[in-house]
Amino acid sequence: MLVYVTVGSTGFDALVGVVCRKEFLRSLADRGFRRLVVQYGSSDDVFDLPITAPELFGVSVEGFDYTRWPQQYIEQADLIICHAGTGSILEALHAGKPVIAVPNHELMDSHQSEICRELAAAEYLLVSEPGQLADTVDSGKYLELVPYPHADPRPIGEILDEESSRTNRDPEWKKAFVKYMNAELALTNERFPVMGLSTVDLEGRPAVRMVSPRGFVGDSFLKVNASDHGQWSSDVLTFCTHAKSNKVQELVNTNDIQAICWLPNIKVQIRCSGHAHLLFHPDNPNYSTLSLDMRHRVWPRDGTKEQDREAKEEQREIKQFGGPVKPLVNGGVEIDTEYIREQAYLNHSPVIQAWYSWPAPGKIRSADASLYPMEIPKIKDKEESEKFEANARRNYVLIFIDVNQVDIVDLNENTRRIHTRRSDTSWSVANVNP
Repeated sequence: MLVYVTVGSTGFDALVGVVCRKEFLRSLADRGFRRLVVQYGSSDDVFDLPITAPELFGVSVEGFDYTRWPQQYIEQADLIICHAGTGSILEALHAGKPVIAVPNHELMDSHQSEICRELAAAEYLLVSEPGQLADTVDSGKYLELVPYPHADPRPIGEILDEESSRTNRDPEWKKAFVKYMNAELALTNERFPVMGLSTVDLEGRPAVRMVSPRGFVGDSFLKVNASDHGQWSSDVLTFCTHAKSNKVQELVNTNDIQAICWLPNIKVQIRCSGHAHLLFHPDNPNYSTLSLDMRHRVWPRDGTKEQDREAKEEQREIKQFGGPVKPLVNGGVEIDTEYIREQAYLNHSPVIQAWYSWPAPGKIRSADASLYPMEIPKIKDKEESEKFEANARRNYVLIFIDVNQVDIVDLNENTRRIHTRRSDTSWSVANVNP
């Protein structure tokens, strides 16, 4: 049995600290849980286990800072413990999971508190303070919760629907993209999705290869700057590549791309068309500032009361047109592309990071095995290790995809919707024949 703990995009030291204590692990073991997965956000310095292996009480513990595709853990979980953010709560409830919400009083606004109280009063979830969490689990009351109705005509359902709309201004295609990716990954237990990326080679012929998207700017670890605590979102999709790969020259020559994926378990095809913008490391000879101005591709994830009023109007327009008529202009937001690129690099595994230090992809392989380290930190010679690390960073290229059309085919529902960009943050939707 699995317990999934999530704190969202920011840290929650009190919650993360509690779930690492042996008292809490004993409570889990007593209730039959054998696996604890903790998404600890920026509370990485708190997530440690200062206890010996026998004191884990048979509970395996694993953790990570962020994941772009949390649905796989939500689907597997037998109990979800989350911060009291409405988005996290709704996602867990809609998955039919018992939920214990732990309010972060330093971050919660009054509206979130109201939603949390309403849900607890309706017995859809339990509310616990961090210090009471072990006792809450021990009580077993999470097994007595009322199943959350997916379509509830009562006032609480209306409140939740409004809150869900208020906190998600993403275009409809991005919501569908994330939903379908999460659904597929939950069935395959894979961590990352795979897409085919099509370019035009230097002789004008099509070229395609399989790549894994890093996610959308503003989501998960791809924060727009160092002070971003999850308040920004965008529809800019990212990939990465080796600076010496063929696709780099192809994209420099012609930046038109298509990225496509087929999700066989849920029978959905997603095809994104747009333009690729490459960001090289400053030490790379090909470096130049990013040609895409993302200030008008980014919007606040949550808004002020005035913005909330506007968001409700936008939601009505979305239902009719597929996107807000008036674009959300955020020219004042600071977009630190170097920070984004660095975070993307750091969130690769050591094996993938080492690959970027290797010689050019596609060239004849050298007989010198020392040119192909599997993990840079394991290189004993400090000077050699620093050389490979510098080379890996210099070869790391982050690709920003400015999507202008998304074609989504759902064969389960026999639907096909083509989303087309009308302006910076405005989209139209056409229902066409599959």
